[in-house]
Amino acid sequence: MSGTPDKTAQVLNELERIVRSMDTERRRKFVEWLEVQNRYLQWEQGFDPKMLRRYSRGEIVLAHFGFNTGAEFGGMHFAVVIENNAKSAGSVMVIPLSSLDESETETDVNRNEVYLGTIQGLNDKQSFAVVSQMRPISKLRVYKPRKQSDSVLTLSSAQMDKLDLKIGKRFTKLKFGSPE
Repeated sequence: MSGTPDKTAQVLNELERIVRSMDTERRRKFVEWLEVQNRYLQWEQGFDPKMLRRYSRGEIVLAHFGFNTGAEFGGMHFAVVIENNAKSAGSVMVIPLSSLDESETETDVNRNEVYLGTIQGLNDKQSFAVVSQMRPISKLRVYKPRKQSDSVLTLSSAQMDKLDLKIGKRFTKLKFGSPE
């Protein structure tokens, strides 16, 4: 049985062996994520999503995407909410955001992602949406905004139109034109 104390000890020992074999930076990130994950496990027991805000399409959240496998997006990043969210929902659908390095331009953005330019109120960096990493996240992962009274940044209608177009092109067989 997988939940027995002997099996738990065996799995934890194997995890420790693997973590110790990681390079220093990867190990640091993983151990930090374990601390965050432990907090999530504690918070989850009494978690009531109705205590958090209702997220609306186009809002920008700061969320922790975790320590993930391979090319999956991880760590603390801004993300855009892509659908209106019920206050009682335990998760929210988002697309992570990233920014260009100072030496990069719009032409450096992967053709499968969406260049958004500067996001008003966020920072002075040129941003893009990592559409390939669109996913639901637990509201527990959202660091801000959390309360209805917290200030909120939103993408413009034009920026959301670009996202909608890319989502349609990437994930459906429908034919889409460019936004006006």
